[in-house]
Amino acid sequence: MFVGSIREGDFDVFLEALKQMIPWFFAMDNVHYSRWLPIHLKDMLELETCNPVVHQHFRKGCFVVHKTNHKFSALSLDQAHEQNNAIVKGAGGAIGLLTDTSALRRGLISGPEVSRIVNDFEHVFMRQTNTSDKHHEQYSSYQQRELHEIQSVRHKFEEYGNPFMEETDELCHLTTRTVAAQSVTITVHTVEELGKKLFADYLEQRLVQKDLTIFHPLQKNSLPLFGTHIRKPSKIQQSVKTLKADCNLFARLYVACQNREGNIDEFFRHENQSQPPSLSHDGHIRLGTKSDIVGILESLLEPTAEHNLNFDAVVVYDGAALVNILQPRTCNTFSQYATEMFCPFILKQVTEMRCTRVDIVWDSYHQGSLKAYTRHIRGEGTRRQVKGPYPIPRNWSDFLRNSVNKEELFQLLADACVEILGKHVETVSTKGADIVCSSGVATNLRYCSHEEADTRLLLHVADVKSGRTRVVVRTVDSDVLVLCVAHSFCIPNISELWVAFGTGQKYRVIPAHLIPEQLGHSKSAALPGFHAFTGCDTVSCFSGRGKRTAWDTWLAYPEATRAFTHISLPVVVIPDDVSDIFERFVVLMYRRTSSNFTVNQERKELFTSLNRSIENIPPTSAALTQHVLRAAYQARHCWGQALTDAVDLPSPDKWGWIRANDASEWFPLWSLLPEASMACRELLSCSCKRMCSASCKCVKAKLPCTSLCLCLGDCRDDC
Repeated sequence: MFVGSIREGDFDVFLEALKQMIPWFFAMDNVHYSRWLPIHLKDMLELETCNPVVHQHFRKGCFVVHKTNHKFSALSLDQAHEQNNAIVKGAGGAIGLLTDTSALRRGLISGPEVSRIVNDFEHVFMRQTNTSDKHHEQYSSYQQRELHEIQSVRHKFEEYGNPFMEETDELCHLTTRTVAAQSVTITVHTVEELGKKLFADYLEQRLVQKDLTIFHPLQKNSLPLFGTHIRKPSKIQQSVKTLKADCNLFARLYVACQNREGNIDEFFRHENQSQPPSLSHDGHIRLGTKSDIVGILESLLEPTAEHNLNFDAVVVYDGAALVNILQPRTCNTFSQYATEMFCPFILKQVTEMRCTRVDIVWDSYHQGSLKAYTRHIRGEGTRRQVKGPYPIPRNWSDFLRNSVNKEELFQLLADACVEILGKHVETVSTKGADIVCSSGVATNLRYCSHEEADTRLLLHVADVKSGRTRVVVRTVDSDVLVLCVAHSFCIPNISELWVAFGTGQKYRVIPAHLIPEQLGHSKSAALPGFHAFTGCDTVSCFSGRGKRTAWDTWLAYPEATRAFTHISLPVVVIPDDVSDIFERFVVLMYRRTSSNFTVNQERKELFTSLNRSIENIPPTSAALTQHVLRAAYQARHCWGQALTDAVDLPSPDKWGWIRANDASEWFPLWSLLPEASMACRELLSCSCKRMCSASCKCVKAKLPCTSLCLCLGDCRDDC
């Protein structure tokens, strides 16, 4: 509308376009346009009264420049000035013109004249032979190109469907199907009304009532837009912040201890940061290499020849693992990925192994669960709509970081697997909380509330009947191997349980049914507790202490089996004697020859006597207590109900987790004790400006003032 008014020289349409554009400048934080365009519009509207002659000329189209006789080709004044400036500057430009006074004077005088001479020369000697007044869009060549573009859009509509017929609340890109964030959708719905309100307020306050000047700062909205990205602090920034906090803490301690006797035992009862350095990283749980447990369990088996799985068996696939393995490099749409890559890959494997049944188990994504916290740490990918004819994104890993993307993809693949694989082999697939299967499949599986495929896989293993005693579980998650070993005694109808693990050259088949024979029943039952305590997706690992170190400590301290078994079984509280075992276990993890039984005492000795860094000493007893609770929640309540259809999970707020600011997302509760800078009496300081009185903080605590106090410690001696 605005461009059309300029091209046609229509002054009335020009003013109407300005009225409709100005609210958008206010909403989009275009400060200069927001400040001066209302004044310009006011001047133009008052022109008919103030200067009728100029107003008549503007209505005849004289507010723009007509350089040709072509229709729809007028230029705005500033654009015409820019063209004249380009002629004046020439090939050499105007660099340095403002630094030379004489050159500037010559340019001001001769510039317009040079421009006029050049225009006259072009008009007389370089005049085009085409004297038509047609616009270039009226010629057939342009219209042919335009028709081609229209046909291309029509073909896209036929390929992807009419987007205006879809019933969805999401705002998405028509071709890539990228979905805008919910905040952006809200912006699109409310931005115009917001701009109109701000425009009306500006007119009322500054041009009518004149309560504010036009130079008074304008309110900024900072609305989330399509290109808005939330910047996260970098790792360097987080490290610098932590370093500054440590330096500040120890500097204050040094100053305070000049006048006060410090209690070093009390100091080491508290973490020096709000998040324990030994359990956290960048404010989140510290993630280690949990897959080390696979190598540990494999080392218990006797070396044998390569296992051949060409036998009559049932294969249970971790569907999400296959999706991560099978990159859709040659597929253009999701339907192609399902029919030409995913299903043929499974069909080839089950044919080679002569399988009689195949199960595909998918993850579910529940709002407000602990897994949402781990997904938050990994980052949220771009949201895209998933349907058969829709195009596959180029960045597959980014696509799979979005939970809604995966839910829609898993449901599409579940239907495709039952339809395609069901023609060749008995097929069972999860679809959300429900089950879909091919005709003739005998199964007792029904509605299931499991969120992770790790635990739901075992339900499908236990469902295998009709004389089938061999089951192969295909996965890339070490948690699945741990659960297969721990629950193998609870699945009596299965004689052989194999885990096909890894990818590429690291692919191998592990006989999970043989590991409990080497490990023993008690340690097999305690294995989930050990795996959770030493680090998994929702429980921190210990800084500098991996699975191998923890395993060797377990071998040297067999009493820990009782503690790991306790958190792997139904528990309500952690008894004191079990907590003591965990403390002793952690002490031995950090120093095998230590005689200490408490982590607080070990922290003091490692930091003071052995000069260990703050990250390489154990967490405090208070932090370890919350760590044990998180491990118990994962090992017992999440993994311990793997063979139960309807999972009954207690609220995590009693198990080392907390909701921040009433949000739906859970965050670790690191400790019930405050950090050292807030708890140590040695760091107490008063705000007395003169002599300290009875209301002084230091006086009440019976402590002498120090240089940290506002009085600088120069108050009366008896304070």
